[in-house]
Amino acid sequence: MKPVILPNLGRKTVSEPIKIPLTLETIQRFGLMALLLTAIYSFLTISLYITHFEFKKELAAKLNGWYVLICLEVTMIIPEMVTLYGLQKLLLIYHRLIPIRSVRLTALGVGRYYLSLLPLLLTVFFIISPFTQTVRFFLEVPIESGFDALTFTHYFHNFLIGPYVRPVIVATYSLVIPFLGYCMISVSLIRDFFVWRDQQKKSQVEERQIEKVANYATSLTVQSNQGQTVIHCSEVALITSDSPNCLVHHLQGTYKLCHKTLTEVEAMLDPELFFRVNRGGLVNRTFVDGYVHVGNNNYIVNLKPPFQHQTVSLSRTRLSEFRHWLEVSVQIQFHSPSRF
Repeated sequence: MKPVILPNLGRKTVSEPIKIPLTLETIQRFGLMALLLTAIYSFLTISLYITHFEFKKELAAKLNGWYVLICLEVTMIIPEMVTLYGLQKLLLIYHRLIPIRSVRLTALGVGRYYLSLLPLLLTVFFIISPFTQTVRFFLEVPIESGFDALTFTHYFHNFLIGPYVRPVIVATYSLVIPFLGYCMISVSLIRDFFVWRDQQKKSQVEERQIEKVANYATSLTVQSNQGQTVIHCSEVALITSDSPNCLVHHLQGTYKLCHKTLTEVEAMLDPELFFRVNRGGLVNRTFVDGYVHVGNNNYIVNLKPPFQHQTVSLSRTRLSEFRHWLEVSVQIQFHSPSRF
C-alpha cells in the first residue's frame, strides 16, 4: 500500500509514510461528543416518526397521549449519554494503555488503527450496560408504569440482567456502540490531521525564515581611523548615504562603509531588522523609539540613546509600510517644527 503523499509539506522523500500524532482532544470534549450523539439520535427518531407514524400513534394511545410519548423519547437519550461518557473514558484509557500515539497516513495504517479499536468497541456494552440501564430504570419506569413499579426485583431481572440475555438488545448495542465510537474516532482523527498539517506549515515558514535570516549579513567590515574593523549589525542604529560610501552609526562610533551604495547595503541586511525610511537612510528596529509629526505632513523617526540627537526623516510614501514594519501601534505625537 503506497503512502499518501501530501503536496507542499516540504517532504524530500516519500519512502517513509507520514505519521499523524493523536491528541484525542476532540474525544476529550464530552460536550462536542454529546452534540454528535444528539444529532444522530434526533435523526433516527425523526426517521422513525416519518416511516412508522401509525406505530408511534398507537404507542402514544397506549401511553395516554403524545405528551407522555415525547417525554419518554426525550428521556431515552439521557441513558445513552451515560453510554457515551463510558465510551469516551474507555477510549481514552485504551489509547493510554496500548499505547496508541500516532497513526500512519495510509489506507492500511488507518485500517489497522480502526481494527485495533474493534475489540474494545465490542465489549463496551457489557462494561457500561449496568450504569446505562440503572439510569434508564429510574427515568423510564416512573413514566411508563408509575413509581410503584420501582422495585429491586423489576430492576434486577429486567434492567440489570435482562439486557445481557436479550439477543436483540445485545445485537443493537453491538452495532450502535462501534458506529458511535468510530464516528468519534473519525472526527478526532480528522481534527488531528488538520492540526498536524498546520504545525507542518508553521514549521516550514519558521525554517524558511531561519534560512532567510541566515543569508543576511550579521556583521559589516567598516573603515575607521585605525583601519578596518568588523562590527555586529545588531549594534548598528542607523546607516546613511555618503556617496559613494555609507556612514554606519554604531554604538562605538561612526564608521565608513566604503564602495557600497545604500541600496546594496539594504540588500545585505535583514529587512525584519532594518528599514529604509527615506532615500538616504536605514534604521534598526532595536533603536527605534517611535516617530513624530512635525507639521506639513513631515515625520521624524525618534531613536533611542545614544542616538536620540540624530535627525532621521521619514518619507511620507513609506509611512504606512513603516507602521506595519514596527508591528506596534505608535501614537503619533504632534509637536511644533521649532523643537527640531
